[in-house]
Amino acid sequence: MNKRMLSWVFISIGVVLLACAAWAGYRQYTILTRWPTVDAEVLSSRVIQGHDDEGTAMYSASVQFRYAVEGKEYVTPSSSGVRTSSYPSVKREVDKFAPGTRHAIRYNPVDPNDVTFEAGYNLSFFFLPVLLGFLGIVFSGIGAAVLATSR
Repeated sequence: MNKRMLSWVFISIGVVLLACAAWAGYRQYTILTRWPTVDAEVLSSRVIQGHDDEGTAMYSASVQFRYAVEGKEYVTPSSSGVRTSSYPSVKREVDKFAPGTRHAIRYNPVDPNDVTFEAGYNLSFFFLPVLLGFLGIVFSGIGAAVLATSR
């Protein structure tokens, strides 16, 4: 494969990653701006343990909420979108959502069973779009640099 073709492969991958970043960022932004907030009671919360491909223990939070939308009561489980190898950080999150506590959560107006409890203008909520955007810029940059040096 010649340098020019290789550069276009890298640029193409970068553009696809940037498009995915834009889609994921728009979805997160939509949750923050269009999904209504409702006061919910925590019924249960726990740390869920799994493993990644290398066998490392990975943890996430699982929380079950009870809330009402337009007079109808819902009981919905939700899990954090982030898996980490840090048990203490997930345990702190689970402790924050102890049974009996109340929290504002966001729900999808099309499907009130679709909820998120970690929405906010922060890195953890926008981690995927930021990561994809960064990788898209890196791949596009490498492709552009290879293309520039191949002339």
